[in-house]
Amino acid sequence: MHLLVTGAAGNIGSRAVKHILAQGHSVTAVDIVPLPSSLQLPSGSIYLQVDCTDFHAFEKALLQVPCDGVIHMGAIPNPISGHDQRTVHNVNVVGSYNVLRTCADNGIKRIVQASSVNATGLVFTHESRRKFEEFPLTELSPRVPEDAYSLSKTICEIQADSICRLFDDVRVSSLRFHMTCDEDEAIPRGQRGDLWSWTSMDSAAEACLLGITANEPSFQRGHEAFYILHDKLFLGKKSWEVERGGYDAAIANGMDPDTVTAKELIDLYYPGTKVKEGWFSEGNERRSFFDNSKAKKMLGWDHVK
Repeated sequence: MHLLVTGAAGNIGSRAVKHILAQGHSVTAVDIVPLPSSLQLPSGSIYLQVDCTDFHAFEKALLQVPCDGVIHMGAIPNPISGHDQRTVHNVNVVGSYNVLRTCADNGIKRIVQASSVNATGLVFTHESRRKFEEFPLTELSPRVPEDAYSLSKTICEIQADSICRLFDDVRVSSLRFHMTCDEDEAIPRGQRGDLWSWTSMDSAAEACLLGITANEPSFQRGHEAFYILHDKLFLGKKSWEVERGGYDAAIANGMDPDTVTAKELIDLYYPGTKVKEGWFSEGNERRSFFDNSKAKKMLGWDHVK
């Protein structure tokens, strides 16, 4: 296959390109900035410097080499990146629509786009308003974003719904990543604002390719969002050292970050939240607050380190 990858110079995009190449495919690597020196493209693959908010430029790139699918990872990755919040919103929303619509117009039937756990309203939601109806969160949990980044990811998912209604043979996978990094970075950064969640780089890259190649009979067309996250809580003593002020109550209660259970964290930080029966059963006391079973079933994906 030949796949086009936007955001190919970014953390997820560059790892996705490497994974795609390792599986024997070729790529058109697209980004607004040059590729990192560590990413060398073999013969049959090309790099094009393109701004996805310019739909004419993106369409020209798309048509340069016939593609079997498009993986859209190009975006501003958070609302605290130094950009004006209107820029964060507009770049992400316009870029997504340009990619989705241009692909559909040109007969590309399989598209993957980067979404985020923040589509539900999470890390960047004010603590006083960060509330949940039930754990674990699923793709059907309410979306209540308030910051520019989270709102943009919600809108990108809604745009995918719209495109798939208009083009009923198109399939779009919106991948809800979070804190995509290597494991040694993840533990120190675990915090209650993101429900102690994490996605490894390799798992994110694998999900990108599976969003194109998976052939689950129930997902041949239409749009689906997927949580792409580790199965377990990700926190430890390093988390509390880095975010000590955020864990004063836990420390005062004598909790051990290496052994604290999900239920104990709920009772302390999210009291009264409904919990699905059996979710944190014996042997699963530190299970994730997110249900990633949909990605496992429909994409054949699983988290790897």
